[in-house]
Parts: sequence; C-alpha cells; structure tokens
Amino acid sequence: GAERSEADGGVNAFQMIEPVDVFWKCNKGYLCVVHSLPNGDVLISNMGDPAGNGKGGFIVLDGQTFELKGNWENECEAPPTGYDFWYQPRFNVLVSSAGLVPKRAGRGFNPDDLKKG
Repeated sequence: GAERSEADGGVNAFQMIEPVDVFWKCNKGYLCVVHSLPNGDVLISNMGDPAGNGKGGFIVLDGQTFELKGNWENECEAPPTGYDFWYQPRFNVLVSSAGLVPKRAGRGFNPDDLKKG
C-alpha cells in the first residue's frame, strides 16, 4: 500500500514485491518501467523470463494494495522482448518498445549480435 506523509507531502510506498513471486506467478523477470492505468492499477513492463531469456510483457499490481495480480497480457502472445510503454486510454491502445535480452545485456554491446538478429 501507500500512505501520504504529512512531513514531506509525498507518498511513501511500503509494499515489497518479491522477485520469486513474480517468477512463479507470472514467469517474468527483469522488471523495467512503471506506469499507472486509468483504473488505478499499476502496470510494469519486463524484459525477460527468470532465466534471463528475452520475454516481453507486463505484470499488474493492485493500485490500492500493490499486491501482484498477475500478467496483463493474459489473452495474447507475449512479445519477444520488452522495455518502455505508454497506454493511451482515450484510444484504448498500449504502445510498447522492444528491449534487450537480459542475459545478453550483461556482457555488454557486441556489434556482431546485430548480424545474428
């Protein structure tokens, strides 16, 4: 959950999302970008699966409790990689961009990887 602090006028979050819960419940890892949805829930993009392979997609947190609800893309195929995104509620469209494969990113950029696809 979150609470408003009178001392600083800000919001203090106090819910910990354990990586192992994201791994087991969503088969996701390497969480990346966070945005709120119009209904108040929180959408977080991910870059890979728990083993560091490329696997895009999103997880959803309850906007009040910050409990892990599950995968957002439960009715469609997950993209091969993921990174940033923006939801356009007026048009009911989510635009996302591709990212890196986490286990490849750990060894740095290699121009030869571009030739491999």
